[in-house]
Amino acid sequence: MRPNLLLSIERATTAPDGSGGQTVTWARLCGWWAKVGSASGVEQEARLGRLTTVETFSYEGRFDPRIAVTDRVNDGGRVLNIRSVTDPDGRRRRLTLVCEAGVTT
Repeated sequence: MRPNLLLSIERATTAPDGSGGQTVTWARLCGWWAKVGSASGVEQEARLGRLTTVETFSYEGRFDPRIAVTDRVNDGGRVLNIRSVTDPDGRRRRLTLVCEAGVTT
């Protein structure tokens, strides 16, 4: 496992766009120190028969009840969608996030 990284956990907010729709912006929810666990990558077919690479990462850090699967991780320029948030031992001490880069929500 690599050394701890300070990640930004971001949450989507919406605001009216003036035309009857909404604009989505991402705001920093909190900083979160974590270690990068396992990583993997696969190619999958996207639109029009093009291949895209999807990278999956796991991050392990201190428990924070604010972090949810609707949030995202920014690890210094790379933005990842959170796919799962788990408390591995159920003791509210640690969190494991499984995140994907290269895909949209």
